[in-house]
Amino acid sequence: MTYISRGIHYYLVRGMDIVTLIIGLIFLLIILSIILSHLKVIPEYKRLVLFRLGKLIGIRGPGIVFLVPIIDRGVEVDLREFVLDIPPQTCITKYNAPVDVDLLVYMKIFDPNLAVTAVQNYVAAATGIAVTTLRAIIGDMPLDDVLARGEYINATLRAKLDEVTDRWGIKATGVEIKEIKPPREVQEAMIKQMAAERTKRALILEAEGEKTSAILEAEGHREALIKKGEGEK
Repeated sequence: MTYISRGIHYYLVRGMDIVTLIIGLIFLLIILSIILSHLKVIPEYKRLVLFRLGKLIGIRGPGIVFLVPIIDRGVEVDLREFVLDIPPQTCITKYNAPVDVDLLVYMKIFDPNLAVTAVQNYVAAATGIAVTTLRAIIGDMPLDDVLARGEYINATLRAKLDEVTDRWGIKATGVEIKEIKPPREVQEAMIKQMAAERTKRALILEAEGEKTSAILEAEGHREALIKKGEGEK
């Protein structure tokens, strides 16, 4: 009976050691997974804006950054230049002529802190500012200037965008108008004008050709008369 009791006790103790070991391994794996999940590898073109218990404590990266579980939260910010493809916007010119303008806006974050804390969604905010600023610029220009002064619109829009987005830590690096589409009747008038200009140039060239031909013919006739006169002498 004594041998049986000792055997039972041995297997119970050994079984408990195995269970303890398994529990320990599971606990260790959990700890390792938590640590690994809070290790962030930040590439050269990004930065991590770090908050601790909701308070901004600074920027981290590039490289490996460890976030303290539960109390730390990081927001990644891409520092590369990005482009906003603004969908075609119908704008009203100075004398109430509608035009559709399609443009690209190039931007770059220079202060990750401001890009995270000063604006909720900098992409949506920058898009909205670009659209409203574009309409304001077009609204101060007659249609002919809108069609002819694309570079002026680009430069003015970029400067005005830069003034607004600076407080968000974002710089407007460039603006490119892809297309300015005037009203249909204006397009038809422009096509007719271009056709008339081509016809006019063709008529001028034809008249100049006829004039040159007549001059050459007259000169040839005059030279022939001179030679004839000299022969008679």
